[in-house]
Amino acid sequence: MRSVELQPKRNKYLDIVKFFAIFCVLWGHVVQQTCLLVNPNDDYIFRFIYTFHMPLFMGICGYFFAKSLRKYGRKYYIDNKLKTRLLGLIIPMLSFGILKICISGKFDLLHYLEAAHGVWFLGDLAINTVMILVISKWCSGSFSHDAKCFLLGIPFVSIPKIGYGAQGLFMYLFFVGGYWLAVYYKKSFSTSIRYWKLVLMIFILSFVVFGIIPYEPSAFTFDINKYDFVGIVLIDVLKIIMGISGCFLILMIIYKIMPCLKGTSLECYAIEQGQYTLDIYLLNIIILEKICGPLYRNIVKYYQFNILHSYGILFEFISTLIVTCLIMIIITTVGKIMNKNHYIAKIFFYR
Repeated sequence: MRSVELQPKRNKYLDIVKFFAIFCVLWGHVVQQTCLLVNPNDDYIFRFIYTFHMPLFMGICGYFFAKSLRKYGRKYYIDNKLKTRLLGLIIPMLSFGILKICISGKFDLLHYLEAAHGVWFLGDLAINTVMILVISKWCSGSFSHDAKCFLLGIPFVSIPKIGYGAQGLFMYLFFVGGYWLAVYYKKSFSTSIRYWKLVLMIFILSFVVFGIIPYEPSAFTFDINKYDFVGIVLIDVLKIIMGISGCFLILMIIYKIMPCLKGTSLECYAIEQGQYTLDIYLLNIIILEKICGPLYRNIVKYYQFNILHSYGILFEFISTLIVTCLIMIIITTVGKIMNKNHYIAKIFFYR
């Protein structure tokens, strides 16, 4: 997500990674909104995207947060940056919560709180930010010591209702993973790329095994009524493996194709929009999930024909990809219009 205070020199590679991640968010939501399945995870495109796109996004956020802490220092960050950071997450949750209840027509306080809480990615980021700041007080710089400290945060990020339960824990682990990469990993990423074949094999094997279990890949499950303890551990370990290996492969692929994109309009567009992933994520909730998705489903029910999902997985892949590109153009255009007004940008994006 774009920080409120822009850095003088941006990392183009990470901006492109962020753009790809938010594009996958939209793509996953397009499939989810149009497949009309009781369980969207039965759709293999949706299932594939959700194995890595949120781990990738949360990992990037943890990475940038670690860089900020190292740049400013913990005390300075708490005294001078934390308030802005939290407001930049909470204000959009509150403002888009209002938009959500305006569309739903449910204007009571309970529905508003649920709508604001439902902007869960920002809520998770706020919780993880505070948790890491608290834990970092006891960190020594030694990974073996600090890893134990980070484990202490698990119960606090897993609180349901106030927090986000099993989903919160899932996101916390990848946020911490990105944080660890920035703080403890000293090798160049280019030296790790040579392991890509092994990582690809691990991802494919995990995805095939996980496909046998009809469970959502984007969060942990504590459903002891459906699975025994061993089953739950197996499911969640597979999710972690797919998240880590999927993120590695995406980072590697983008790293390799960047030279081919240099100077192209696609590179410029990705770098530009990679700075506005917060806007895209928030507007996707309204434009795609609350307006376009329900409209499409009503059309399908009226005509009894779902064109995007009626001609096999290859057609679905291409057609939903095209729809995602169109939705991205609409959302980024709306975002540009909103950002032209200082007050609108402040209220909805805290910019």
